[in-house]
Amino acid sequence: MACNYLRITDQYIPIYPFLIFLNRDEFHHRPTEALHWWENGNILGGRDVTAGGTWLASNRQGRVAFVTNVRQLTSLSAVFAKSRGSKIGARFRDCLNQYGDGELPVTEMIDKLMGNTVKDDLSKLPQIYPPEFEYQLSSVFVDTVSVKGRYGTSSTSALAVKASGEVFFYEKYLENDMWIEHTEAYLIEKNEK
Repeated sequence: MACNYLRITDQYIPIYPFLIFLNRDEFHHRPTEALHWWENGNILGGRDVTAGGTWLASNRQGRVAFVTNVRQLTSLSAVFAKSRGSKIGARFRDCLNQYGDGELPVTEMIDKLMGNTVKDDLSKLPQIYPPEFEYQLSSVFVDTVSVKGRYGTSSTSALAVKASGEVFFYEKYLENDMWIEHTEAYLIEKNEK
């Protein structure tokens, strides 16, 4: 599962026309490679060792791929239930008001936006999973234990693209119960075709 907040606009943040924050929620024992260049240096992102895919990646030409969850909803209450991503919008606006039109401290924003552990009221859950488990999954930052092991946010990422084509990719990931930070920056290569 993933919790995303995506903003594609220059209306609110002229310096960043593309900005995404993403939490990857997974079983902590699942093998994962942290943010790095792979596919002969063409793709930048973390990698799921088991399935070979990614939850958020970009390439040197400016393409971005990320995972979002789509579930089969079986009840009307599930259709109208709020997503975890909706919890981020108000905090994001607060950050914009605090920092204005200039450079945003993306790593600081990660903690403010993606570290929220407040859970929803049981009556507001979409009723897709058993209530006890769904309640644990209702916060932006997830940390719980299930019969299959520890489950929750195993990495938090931010991908910011400036109007100039500069890309800033930040990831904070869990390794051996320690949070490790890694940042990559590059300039989008223009395709001369």
